[in-house]
Amino acid sequence: MDERTPLAYLLREAWFAGHCFYVDERVLVPRSPIAELITGGFDTLVARPPARILDLCCGGGCIGIATALALPQAEVVLADLSEQALAVAAENITRFALADRVTCTQSDLFAAIEGRFDLILCNPPYVSDAEYRDLPAEYRHEPVMGLVSADDGLAIPLQVLAQAAHHLAPDGVLVLETGYTWPTWPMPARRCHFCGWISSMAGKGSAPCPGHSWPPIFRPESCLLQSRLFCLNKPG
Repeated sequence: MDERTPLAYLLREAWFAGHCFYVDERVLVPRSPIAELITGGFDTLVARPPARILDLCCGGGCIGIATALALPQAEVVLADLSEQALAVAAENITRFALADRVTCTQSDLFAAIEGRFDLILCNPPYVSDAEYRDLPAEYRHEPVMGLVSADDGLAIPLQVLAQAAHHLAPDGVLVLETGYTWPTWPMPARRCHFCGWISSMAGKGSAPCPGHSWPPIFRPESCLLQSRLFCLNKPG
């Protein structure tokens, strides 16, 4: 107890979007609010059921695998730079018997990604150095590579924004989780090849743009990382 090791690492499992995944110190403990979108089937977010999905910065693969379970017609690619994280993701693919529809690719963001996707889900490193230093001791057991990004947490998320449109099919959607620096995002995003925001969400509740609805989001009170989801679509 004195070491403040996360319970998920002690048990070697964690629940996400209604499913029990294998986790260990090679990957982050799954806690993304993207789980709410998955359990809702991405209702009102996508124009049609996505046939090809990318989980970028996948870690242990919880987001992409839970999405594959929710959308049984979809093929899913799990991508991460970390070989160790991909080994955990591969174990979870086997755990849920999804090898026929879910594959792993080692990639530095989009560098090794081929083809286009109807839906890209990305929970990248977005914690600033300052924020990381203030986190509770439990977070120090998690891989820094999966948490921290330079430039106040913006460096990696902004790279994703700059490149994602080139990997989206017409009417494709990017769901990108970010941190407390979200107020600086709208202007950089306008320079990308997107037609605009679909919605942005934070904490409890939602803030949809006109013409779009959104299921309620619940961020567990025990999670001290500030996060926000940005969802953008590419014009058809």
